Amino acid sequence: MSLLIFPRAKPYGATQSELRGKISRQEAYPTTVIDYLKIDIYDSQANNPYNNIGAKDDGTIAKTIYLYLPNKLAEQYSTNYTNQKLGAVGAKAIGMVNGEGDFTEQIKGAAQSGKAQLGFKMGSDAINTVVSLTGGSSNLSANSLSALTQKRVFNPYEETTFEGMNFRTHNFNMKLVPKDGPDVAVIQEIIQTLRLAMLPGKGGDTGTWLTIPDFFRLSIVRYSDDGGKEKISKPQGNAAGLSNLFKFPKKMVLKDMSIDYSPDGNYASLMSHFGDKTVDYGPVSYQIGLTFAETGLLTKNDYDPNFEYNSNGEWNFDQLKIGDDDKEGEDNKETTETETGESE
Repeated sequence: MSLLIFPRAKPYGATQSELRGKISRQEAYPTTVIDYLKIDIYDSQANNPYNNIGAKDDGTIAKTIYLYLPNKLAEQYSTNYTNQKLGAVGAKAIGMVNGEGDFTEQIKGAAQSGKAQLGFKMGSDAINTVVSLTGGSSNLSANSLSALTQKRVFNPYEETTFEGMNFRTHNFNMKLVPKDGPDVAVIQEIIQTLRLAMLPGKGGDTGTWLTIPDFFRLSIVRYSDDGGKEKISKPQGNAAGLSNLFKFPKKMVLKDMSIDYSPDGNYASLMSHFGDKTVDYGPVSYQIGLTFAETGLLTKNDYDPNFEYNSNGEWNFDQLKIGDDDKEGEDNKETTETETGESE
């Protein structure tokens, strides 16, 4: 697995021995940790990019990129609800489906509830027809007619129903400023790696097929350095800080990548001179924007490992006999009776 890290600069404080001798250790190394955005890239051709189809394991990481966290970090959760206007008859029908009360009484109640609304519907349609025949235009509804004649409208028996979660996107904008040649090489390799990961491949004898782009996993990791020992790790427990709040539980795809090679205005190059030889290292800064889209819906299970599903109220469809299942049962019954008769 290949690692790409930017910035490569370590959080050093005072590095000269004479300075370290004059100030305390804490002041000599004031920056002890740096949080990075870790981007794991998976080859979709060798691994499974889907959530509900195929193997559950992500597979093998092809490359990993570590980028410093951008200035603005935010996340959003969005649910999808729909307003359903059931009306009196619909509300009664739902009650029958749920087995509430006596079935015969529910039928009678539903019919009685629908009489008035049906009458006003027929009346409004008749008025609209008469108006249109005289060259006018009318869009009178049952509610409008009731409001004009009774000063009241029908209760819509409206309910809000949950339809699911909306897929999330994550936007990151960061400015990468190289300090030397190795920094330039890392930044350009990061750009090339992300570019290749989000693009499809073309194949087949005549270029018939496009391969699925790579998929990603994101996380927040911590680089720590106490002046003697450094490590990259994923913080755990209550002290996890940002990584405990900002989580990415789903696989992602890279939907959009923008690169500005002159974010400060006019284009300028980072150059070095060796006698008469000049080396051009490219832009002095890069502004990169990344938009990742999650490929799965979030649930409680993603954030609470102790969540338990409650099946109370769930219909038991295994007890229902529909169509061919009933016929199959009758066939089995006849076969059993015939075999029993032969044995006698």
